[in-house]
Amino acid sequence: MGDNAVVGLPDPHDTTAYDALLPTTTVGPLSPLSGRLEVRDYDPAWPKAYALQASRVIEALGDRVVALEHVGSTSVPGLSAKPIIDMVLEVTDSADEAAYVPDLEAAGYELRVREPSWFEHRMLRRPDRSVHLHVFPAGCPEARRMVRFRDHLRVSAADRDLYAATKRDLAAREWKYMQQYADAKTGVVEQIMARATARRPQPSFELQFPIEQVPALAARFPVMDESPGLALGAAVRARGHYTRAEFIEVCGWKTVRSRSRVAANSEAAVVDATGRALTADEEEPRMAALLELTGVGVPTASTLLYFVFPDDYPILDVRALESLGVKPRSVYPVGFWLAYLSACRALARRAGVDIRTLDKALWQHSKERTRS
Repeated sequence: MGDNAVVGLPDPHDTTAYDALLPTTTVGPLSPLSGRLEVRDYDPAWPKAYALQASRVIEALGDRVVALEHVGSTSVPGLSAKPIIDMVLEVTDSADEAAYVPDLEAAGYELRVREPSWFEHRMLRRPDRSVHLHVFPAGCPEARRMVRFRDHLRVSAADRDLYAATKRDLAAREWKYMQQYADAKTGVVEQIMARATARRPQPSFELQFPIEQVPALAARFPVMDESPGLALGAAVRARGHYTRAEFIEVCGWKTVRSRSRVAANSEAAVVDATGRALTADEEEPRMAALLELTGVGVPTASTLLYFVFPDDYPILDVRALESLGVKPRSVYPVGFWLAYLSACRALARRAGVDIRTLDKALWQHSKERTRS
């Protein structure tokens, strides 16, 4: 991500073309490079640097933050990168600069890029150029693309290494503008994105114990009072969306560690994403809408669905996967969830039990197997 235009040119070596293009999208004077770009080894301090900047943005904009994510190479552990924190912010209308730019400027950012023809993209940066804040309208596919690219690099060592090698090679060359360097990566980025968006073969979910044992295993599941969560879910179902407080409460029920991240979501973002999810007619867009929220992966999203529709959804859990002969993953794509959901519904029908009873049996089998 450069600090000039993000819509690139076909020939990154055509400096004359960039001389003509960049003044049309850059706010203020151009910033030609003073030397070769610096690509550093991964720095564990980068996530903390992002967290600091994210808190500044959230403090400045409050509920106007629809979504905010750490993207770019500094968001991928183990990946070498330019020492610039890339962030992608979604607001209701990025073209309405008066609604957010003055408050971000007061917080120490300066507007540097305005690209109405490319998703109404805006880019602000810190005066020391240590942060690039990319702004898009809510639901923008380019913002989702940035997050998908990041998520893929986090789990694909091969593509992470390919991308790192490409960046080091290109950074060693001489460029007049950072955007030329960014555009020179386009071919490799497109290759990686093709793999990131391809559907992975889904595992077969095979029950690791006789199906007749489901009721007995579920009966041995630890006593847990879920009535407050189910009452909350009933209110959500009647209303058609979660409130931010309800959202944080359910996410915390699934995993306490998620509280700080999910709290970064604004009320407007939670209402919008959960409203679209709960009214979706198909499972794929339903899950995809929940995954737009910061700090929400498929396991947490499945919990949000379970409490609203307890008869229809299982809770994706490491122990449940073990009881189905599947190794846990760090990231679960939507396709994995769809296959898991279908398998659990089929197993529950075969066992003659509801989804939650099956959930409990899967968890209990894994727990007892671990003890033995």
